[in-house]
Amino acid sequence: MDHLLDPNAALVPGERFGGHQVRQHMGRWDQHVRSWANQTQLPVLIMRYEDMLANGLETFTKAASFLGLPTDSKLIQQALDNTSIDRLKKLEEDVDGFAEKPAGCERFFRSGRTGEGSEKLTIEQRQRLANGLYGVMKRFQYEGPELD
Repeated sequence: MDHLLDPNAALVPGERFGGHQVRQHMGRWDQHVRSWANQTQLPVLIMRYEDMLANGLETFTKAASFLGLPTDSKLIQQALDNTSIDRLKKLEEDVDGFAEKPAGCERFFRSGRTGEGSEKLTIEQRQRLANGLYGVMKRFQYEGPELD
């Protein structure tokens, strides 16, 4: 949780991710999101995980259109079916894990559902995140203790 509010946060090789990556400055979560959402030099499509789960076909049709790919609903639905959390978990079991799995984690894929992270936080921790990240959480329609 502290990582999300740390202005000096970075992805560091060997820390949580594989040693094959270069150190990447991320900053606070809200700063990182705004750095992409507010820039005008590159076209950007913001996709929330919650929308990918709740409205997969619609969300990925927008993504395909944005990328100039075919928007055939049957193809997109097939891609969604082939990458469902159940299929990905099965694939992870079949290949004896994924190299991308952070050290210390039992599995790369967890439940795949939304809200799992906040269930593990105390109300005080959730409130701290909501206070620190309020603007971006509200802009992108995330819920929190004071945003409900």
